Amino acid sequence: MSVRVILRTGPAVFVHGSAMPKRSGTPVPSGAARLILACIVLVSGDAMVASAQTGTFVVTGRVTERGQDRPVPNAAVLLGEEHRAVTDSAGRFEIRGVRPGRYAFTVDAFGYRTAQTSITVFDDVEGAIQLDPEPVALDTIAVRPRQYDLRGRVLDAESGRSVPYVSIRAAGASTAATDAGTFRIRDLAGGQHTVIIEGFGWLPLRTVIDLEADTMMTFEVEPDPITERVIAAQIERITTRSASVGVSRRIIGRAEILDSQTGSPIDIIGSRGAVRFRDCIDPSDQERQLNVPMSSIRMCIATRGGITRPLVYIDDRQVCGLEFLHHYTNALLHHIEVFSDGRAIRAYTSQFIERLAADRVPLQPMAGIDAPRLC
Repeated sequence: MSVRVILRTGPAVFVHGSAMPKRSGTPVPSGAARLILACIVLVSGDAMVASAQTGTFVVTGRVTERGQDRPVPNAAVLLGEEHRAVTDSAGRFEIRGVRPGRYAFTVDAFGYRTAQTSITVFDDVEGAIQLDPEPVALDTIAVRPRQYDLRGRVLDAESGRSVPYVSIRAAGASTAATDAGTFRIRDLAGGQHTVIIEGFGWLPLRTVIDLEADTMMTFEVEPDPITERVIAAQIERITTRSASVGVSRRIIGRAEILDSQTGSPIDIIGSRGAVRFRDCIDPSDQERQLNVPMSSIRMCIATRGGITRPLVYIDDRQVCGLEFLHHYTNALLHHIEVFSDGRAIRAYTSQFIERLAADRVPLQPMAGIDAPRLC
């Protein structure tokens, strides 16, 4: 029997399981608990506004027994290492305050096989999780071998930089590296295990470890030269489009973002993009000037014309204010463009570049610096 996990989120579809063709970045778990993860992005105007205002998302779902539609109460739900929830009598759970990124996802309930996979959160996520029953013998004492934790960090073998968000699998369990390239797989039996590390832009790594205690290891992965050329072609498409606008621009590339010692994308834009940030003028005055509601926008830029509220785009979607960039780590971003000393700022995530390369999203035409929309 298998475990089926269906999570609905933003505009890409990722399926983990033996039925799909294998490619780099798509783990295929083995053993009794195969996981199928389908992510479908549903972006609405209301969801975009809510995300722009808070920068965090909500992960909800319902846990049921496979084939019975019977709710599983008191199931422990773990998202990453910080977010936890317990299902209610209807099998439902809710986790709030989830920042954008990729997380290990685990559901554990007494009498059922544990479900483990990883999910990427860039919008509110609603999931339906089905667990396979696992009989529990209450009149016997089960003696299990001692279990250990495998902790580690994934590095670029060429540059020594941390490699974020790649998938790591061992003994049927899977997780994803954090934005700092670190990971943890819990409760592995002692003995030899094959560790598999895969991700977009990297050659797959397979290595055998001998686990005799809680272990910390460093893994080095090699860039995939074919994928690097595909990524470079997408960046060229983006920069060619921006050049057609006919205004001054500064480009901040992936290496510059990762090498920056500043703490956030906004710091990088200020230091590398030569943008001077200022507090906005009185919101009511600015609202009348720009004809947009500005009550929640406090960060503006100084230009020759005075204090201006910049137009901000993430992955070709306009967001309401620079504040939204505070919720993205440097590791999430692949490319940044700063137009006219900061009057318009466009940031692109690594996930967007991957989807662009796979023709899952179009690159929208850009004529001039777009006018602000209502936020």
